[in-house]
Amino acid sequence: LHAARWGLLLGVGLVTRLAFPPTAADLAAGGIGPIFVGSLLRDGMLLSIFWLLLLNYRRETYREWREMVFFAGLFALVIVLSAALVRSFPGRPELLPIPFATILITVLYNGRVSVFAAATLAILLGEQPGLHEIHVLFYGLAGGIAAALSMRVVRRRSQVYLTIGAVTGADALAAVALGLMFGWRPETIVQSAVAGGITALGSASVAIILLPVCESLTRITTDLTLLELSDPSQKLLRRLATEAPGTYAHSVSMANVCEAACNAIGANGLLARVGCYYHDIGKLKAPQYFVENQIHGGNPHDKLKPEQSAQIVRSHVPDGLQLAAEAGLPQVIRNFIPEHHGTSRLEYFLDRARGRVDPDAEEFRYPGPRPRSAETAIAMLADSTEAALRVLEDPTPGRVREAVEHLVEQKVASGQLRDTPLTLHDLDRITEEFVRIMTGVYHNRLDYPSESGGITAGFGK
Repeated sequence: LHAARWGLLLGVGLVTRLAFPPTAADLAAGGIGPIFVGSLLRDGMLLSIFWLLLLNYRRETYREWREMVFFAGLFALVIVLSAALVRSFPGRPELLPIPFATILITVLYNGRVSVFAAATLAILLGEQPGLHEIHVLFYGLAGGIAAALSMRVVRRRSQVYLTIGAVTGADALAAVALGLMFGWRPETIVQSAVAGGITALGSASVAIILLPVCESLTRITTDLTLLELSDPSQKLLRRLATEAPGTYAHSVSMANVCEAACNAIGANGLLARVGCYYHDIGKLKAPQYFVENQIHGGNPHDKLKPEQSAQIVRSHVPDGLQLAAEAGLPQVIRNFIPEHHGTSRLEYFLDRARGRVDPDAEEFRYPGPRPRSAETAIAMLADSTEAALRVLEDPTPGRVREAVEHLVEQKVASGQLRDTPLTLHDLDRITEEFVRIMTGVYHNRLDYPSESGGITAGFGK
């Protein structure tokens, strides 16, 4: 495991040495062998700072071979592009494409990782022949950190313009600062600022173009992809709305609750929302067997044995996984399909079976696994809560709170949340959000006088 990862680091170091060969002055000071080995050791030590960060603070990334290949390839690409730009435009550190790397890393990961990547690349490039005498470190940190901070949350296309402006502004400020310190002429400062703007525009444009490729390589689902999947015109969502409208309405209602609860505890609210949209797509195979899609007075389970009913209901999990795989849904979305039920039991059908025989309880249990993330755990709680509150005859705030607290305690007691990172404090915050939103949704309405064209509780009787 470690040898392969650190072998990638050595490969990036070799790319650096080939991209920035020693100058004539370096060769005059010593033999090419010692210079090559010493430079390679220096570059390896600088790169190892970033590798150690992943090893100690993002082990889930360090363990994924695809993601480590992505970082090694991205670093190597930036180094090669920097070498080409140095040869074409000497003395122009503003053109180094460090913001390009930080934009990609921020969208795929987060700002903290990208800031560290920007610092590592700036220090590494600042030590290379032809660059260590100019202000690479300062420009690299200014542009890279500006890109990382301005791309923290990408929910709309206009965010790209903000990033371009932020990087341009940071490079312009850097040019003014260095110009005042070293007595540059005004036109030199302007030229430096313009070069920074060109870098910002090019970095953002290329990063957005390459983002789908990087998502495919790393198998990371970004907010942009989640937003695309949340579009109601997506084929599966269109089918759900027309073929299983009750399930679709339940999914949308559940998504609102989940997103608010996730945002309250610092989890990914957008992921929870989209995951809820797709969590019950398996019901498309037989929507009439699920109560939210049934017409009053027509329940096909009344004619089936409890074991048969349980099998049909349980099958919406594997059916959903099959539909998700056929549609190419990301794994983080597929996880909601089995995990929102975990390994809980179909108690309604199990109780019916006990009235006839001594049933095998495992035949009435969902296949699992239990929720493994905060988002899927909240989806489990929201799914059971949203469905249960529909049976309350008088959903007062007090009764809603009692019901939510009871259902949360029930999931905790059954062990369904033991594999999640949720704390007791998180569960309290989740409960509060559930009560706040569901109290507003399941409120009583006034009876409008029928004489004025209104509908009362007894309409049609």
